[in-house]
Amino acid sequence: MPTELLSQAIGENEKVTFMNNASGRGSNAYEGYSALIHNGTAIPSVGVQVSNGDEHYADVDGAYSLSRVGIEYEDIRLQALVENDIGVRASQLIGRMRSGRRSDAVSIYSLNLPPIAVDVIKATYPGINVKYEPFLSGSITDRITEMEQMLSECPDEIVKKKAIASRLGIDSSSLAKVLRTNPSAKRVIAAAGYEVLNNQSFKRKSK
Repeated sequence: MPTELLSQAIGENEKVTFMNNASGRGSNAYEGYSALIHNGTAIPSVGVQVSNGDEHYADVDGAYSLSRVGIEYEDIRLQALVENDIGVRASQLIGRMRSGRRSDAVSIYSLNLPPIAVDVIKATYPGINVKYEPFLSGSITDRITEMEQMLSECPDEIVKKKAIASRLGIDSSSLAKVLRTNPSAKRVIAAAGYEVLNNQSFKRKSK
């Protein structure tokens, strides 16, 4: 989910600040904030990552694949190095809230922090109460992707659930199960600007 969709979903709120995760180094500007939504980490290119891996291992395989959350390397050692780097950079971002000076809880809501990165953050801030919660639970299936595309292209103010089910090639009861059990489905609907109208339809949100 791009930052613009995240800001659209949250809406205007004087208590929420959006910032590039590469900015604010050494600043106290965010020390009064109690929570951070981590929406990805900017890291060097594939070539730089493979070169970094070569410094640690003699036979690094730079093969990778693209996933919804970014690049995933087939060599688990290289992937571990990248995830560690993400943890270091995310820890620096958390530090902008001056977490080490505080006794109150700081919440970190992560879109896609990998496990190794979370371990790095915990090791960096062992003396404070940092809560780690998955902000994006739920799986991104082919049906969710198809629903996302359908709603992004839809000009209608009202969309019937029956029409969504038809587009996905499933019946209404199966769609109801998807909406009930996969949080990603509800997020896709909200990101497209729709909300529940009734048991049969969604309506476009009022601006």
